[in-house]
Amino acid sequence: IVVINKIDRDNANPKKVLDQVFELFISLNATDEQLDFPFIYCSAKAGYAKTELEHASGTMEPLFDAIVKHIPPPRARAAHESLVQLLDQLRAHLRTLHYSIRTEQVYVDWARRFILHHGKRHPRDMGSAEVEAFLSHLAVQRNVSAATQNQARSALLFLYREVLGMALPWLSEVVSAKQSRRLPVVLTEREVRELLLQLSGTNGLVAGLLYGTGMRLLEGLLAG
Repeated sequence: IVVINKIDRDNANPKKVLDQVFELFISLNATDEQLDFPFIYCSAKAGYAKTELEHASGTMEPLFDAIVKHIPPPRARAAHESLVQLLDQLRAHLRTLHYSIRTEQVYVDWARRFILHHGKRHPRDMGSAEVEAFLSHLAVQRNVSAATQNQARSALLFLYREVLGMALPWLSEVVSAKQSRRLPVVLTEREVRELLLQLSGTNGLVAGLLYGTGMRLLEGLLAG
């Protein structure tokens, strides 16, 4: 929209200004569609606008009408901001319930991956079918472990239950990832004692905190 202002001045020549704008567009190789631009004459100081110079002076309504008619609403930006707000709400809920920092990062990351996988659709507009498709994708295409798939499942169930207030039916159609056959190595009390005696300084302090309190690794590092 070309807005030609200050038409109330004594030496104003709005018709000439409009011609100059048209010539400028031509020099910039504008298309026929671009040359058919809407224009408004106005006086911001006097508070009026009009589509033709011969029209009587009134209000700024013709300018507002032109904006509504020719400028589309910023839907994509609004959708993006809505998704950003959703992730912020997810963080807030996790902190309110005293989840660890690492869990917060992981859950937000899974929520972001889920949204991107489905073309940036808002989770509120999706449901069990999309969650099942995403979890199956992790197992079949990404070949993730069962633990990783369960982590993603927990993150999405938390998102829907705690943040969106939506209960998902049982996810029965999910292709499950293969269970790991690796057994964890467990040290005896004597072996743990000997290991701790070999550590000193910050490393010894953190190791002692992890063993004695059951802290997670990141919590122990922050405390140490």
